[in-house]
Amino acid sequence: MFSPPLSPRNPQLLASSWPSSPAVPSLSSLLSSVRKLAGDGEISAAFLVYSSLRRLSPAAIVFLHPISSLLATSTKLRAVPQGLQLHAHLISLGFHRRQPLVSRLVAFYAGCGELDEAQAMAESSTSMDCLPWNILISGHVRAGFPLRALLLYRAAAEKGVAIDGFTCSSVLKACGDTLGLRHARMLQARMEKTGLDAGDLFLRNALVSVYAKCGDIAAAEKLFGGMPERDVVSWNAMISGFVSMGMWEDARRFLEKMRGEVALNTVTWNTIIGGNLQMGNHGGALQLISQMKKMGSPPDAVTIVIALITCSKLGCLKLGKEIHGSAVRSIFDHQEPVTNSLITMYSRCDRIRSAEILFKNSNNRSSVAWSCIIAGNARTDRPGEASSLFRAMARSAGGPTQAAIMALLPLYGRIGDIRHGRELHCYITKQASCSCLPLWNALLFMYCKSGRVSEAWKLFQSMESKDEVSYTSMISGFGRQGEGLRALALFKAMARRGLTPDHVAISAALSACCRVGLLTEGQWIFDNMTRLYSVVPRQEHYSSMINLYVRSGFLGPPCRQPG
Repeated sequence: MFSPPLSPRNPQLLASSWPSSPAVPSLSSLLSSVRKLAGDGEISAAFLVYSSLRRLSPAAIVFLHPISSLLATSTKLRAVPQGLQLHAHLISLGFHRRQPLVSRLVAFYAGCGELDEAQAMAESSTSMDCLPWNILISGHVRAGFPLRALLLYRAAAEKGVAIDGFTCSSVLKACGDTLGLRHARMLQARMEKTGLDAGDLFLRNALVSVYAKCGDIAAAEKLFGGMPERDVVSWNAMISGFVSMGMWEDARRFLEKMRGEVALNTVTWNTIIGGNLQMGNHGGALQLISQMKKMGSPPDAVTIVIALITCSKLGCLKLGKEIHGSAVRSIFDHQEPVTNSLITMYSRCDRIRSAEILFKNSNNRSSVAWSCIIAGNARTDRPGEASSLFRAMARSAGGPTQAAIMALLPLYGRIGDIRHGRELHCYITKQASCSCLPLWNALLFMYCKSGRVSEAWKLFQSMESKDEVSYTSMISGFGRQGEGLRALALFKAMARRGLTPDHVAISAALSACCRVGLLTEGQWIFDNMTRLYSVVPRQEHYSSMINLYVRSGFLGPPCRQPG
């Protein structure tokens, strides 16, 4: 079987007028060969056969199916030269604006990352078919340009192009990525008007997910409540929304309801466990992991990573080992995120040798794995091993990452290794990492912690942008050096720049006052920290004030510490 030929002069089906001649079987076999070779990804061979087909075909005959097959293969293999040749060939034949070839060309350019060309193809089409626009919009979403995808959707709507379920799916994904609540509401209204949302569980789930992700939990819950049918995805979307908003009681309420309606799957457990972890409720995360195990829900790699992170935060070595064993039995231990989490867990639990064994036995040492093992050695104050690993990472193909550098700088600050710290400073400058504020903050911390406050001050002044962490490091540095007035001046400057001091910055300022006996200034900060900065005094703030009173020889108004 082969596609009926078309004539450029008279583009109608000519199968009925095809002459009976010995050439027909030959052309038929060539058509089949092009289709098979293209389907198998043998693009060079497919093009050669197509060239033979063109030579043997009458000049007035064009076969569109092999061109379409070749375009699809060029898209799949990202074969740009071949795709461009096909586009030029179609232009010469006058078929470049025909459906479905327009859709094939849009898919080719979008799949090869040429989004501007893909957009030009879709916009040049006179057809009101939504397929080229669907491909274009989804291509932008996949490429990480959701806002542009929304603009393209609006352009298609203004042109009068209809929408279908695939259009809505891509646009809703773009709404979720941009937190475009207004766009989601407008799309929902259009879906209701065209009847697209009726009975389509996938689209209703997508709407619930977008509203929950955008923070409109009330709209999500209303839509959820009106669904005639719900599946596990519907429940997961609502629970995920509650978790992201920190609405734990509602999340647990829905979790209990879900148990009575559908079977809890691993995604549900991961969502609520991960939410507890994100909010710092590590104990709650461990309880849920235990509950998940009792209910017989099988963990996946994401569950294991979440559990290992929780163990790392709490220092639960025993449970971490049990999870390691579970990962081995489930054959998840060879997955990179699991291996990296195991390295971090063992190093945080002071089992750096176990972490090193895992690192050495890993088949694929990614930059994340290098950063994890370097951070582990830095955390356990092993400067020699950490520096050696960093040099080895620098010799590797990927080179050092910002995470690895930021792991080393605090170590060099703690042990006063200013030589290696300056080397990293030079490396950062040469790599033109000027835009990475956390990196410069880590350098500031290193200089201040190692007592090189003058160098820290020069660096601070040269920084184009500064945040609360930058100011806190310098305030702490001046305070440790006994320059309390300079520390307080920076503290005031921080507030003038619109940066709100947190409990760490206030603690640094109080410590600076304590070192030089600035009782009045310290008392003012302590008395106004809640009113001005919404920071409730903690143990370290009370301790600083008590020390300040003692150093000043004044045992005045008692600081009532929390019981």
